[in-house]
Amino acid sequence: MNNNSNNLCGTCNRLTYTYRGNNASQLKCWSCQKVFHKKIECSSLNQNSARNIIDRNFEWLCISCVSDTFAFSNIENEDLIENFSVEIQGNRPKPTKKTKCNHCTKKVKLNVSFVYCKYCIGFYHMKCCSVKKKDLPLPKDWLCNKCSINSLPFSSVTNDGLLLNLQGITSESAEFVSNLPSFSIQSLLDQLPG
Repeated sequence: MNNNSNNLCGTCNRLTYTYRGNNASQLKCWSCQKVFHKKIECSSLNQNSARNIIDRNFEWLCISCVSDTFAFSNIENEDLIENFSVEIQGNRPKPTKKTKCNHCTKKVKLNVSFVYCKYCIGFYHMKCCSVKKKDLPLPKDWLCNKCSINSLPFSSVTNDGLLLNLQGITSESAEFVSNLPSFSIQSLLDQLPG
């Protein structure tokens, strides 16, 4: 075996030169012990990152060792979502041919993206709930807008109830007031003689 084989770049197979300090032109993978030129074509690092690793003597992994060490490192986010959302979708109910969206009441088709609210047991088109594909996969306990609002404290208080409460009127006295006949200025003027 040739002495120069230890100094061959792990990517381009060209000879690398060993210098010390700021003049170092190579990176060494701490896992496979291969050397790499610090340029982006060989190490996949920009010059600043490569210099930082060399100057600070950080441990560094080459691309092939990263792939071997971290199994999902090469998978894009969209691929991960697609792979794992199939499993999540398998656990939720599927709409039937007659299933309608709880928001727009149009049919929910199996081939169209839809979401399922576990609380109200309802199906929704993604566009009806403002859910985008980048938001997928949704948590298993996802709530539709209506159920989310109903789960908030004081969500059952009406505007009239809030206004009465701000005026210091209790619900019992509000019932008494609601039983009184309503009137307007015009109805009072109509009752005046002449």
